[in-house]
Amino acid sequence: VMAWLEGQKGVPVVLDPVMKSSSGKDLLDLAGCEILRGAGLARADWITPNLAELAVLTGEAAPTNKEETETAARELYLIATKRGNTGLKTVVTGGHSTTPDDLLLMDGICRWFSGERVETSSTHGTGCTFSSALAARIALGDEPSAAVQKAKDYVTGALRNAFPIGTGSGPVNHSWEKA
Repeated sequence: VMAWLEGQKGVPVVLDPVMKSSSGKDLLDLAGCEILRGAGLARADWITPNLAELAVLTGEAAPTNKEETETAARELYLIATKRGNTGLKTVVTGGHSTTPDDLLLMDGICRWFSGERVETSSTHGTGCTFSSALAARIALGDEPSAAVQKAKDYVTGALRNAFPIGTGSGPVNHSWEKA
């Protein structure tokens, strides 16, 4: 995938690391994590880690508050810069933290987007849904802050309109809103 992306110059890349689930389960082996830290950070225009994924990418403990999250996001930017990427925009998703706020780090400036806690057991796929919605908003030409807010609003609606299916964590409702 990384080799193919290298041939797609000018096409914005939104990288959802999918390394750790919100429940803490490992979803990517060590070799895959190293590829994301290397070629992934070198090529991505955007990255959307949750707090656990941010910890893996930086090699530090998972942030427990906003100050630590900002510090870790800046560290991730420095890692990307060492790989030649000085334009990385980072959105740290915090839906599983005590306050579901998201952080956008862009051009050295941190901006927080307030979140709403939606009580539901249907939370499976929130990170993937967010990064896909963000990519769609970027493709539609939204400026970065608007793209993040609209993607966040979409995920909140998908959670609010989800219905429980099966046992465990069910999926969010992707079709809650007309296109």
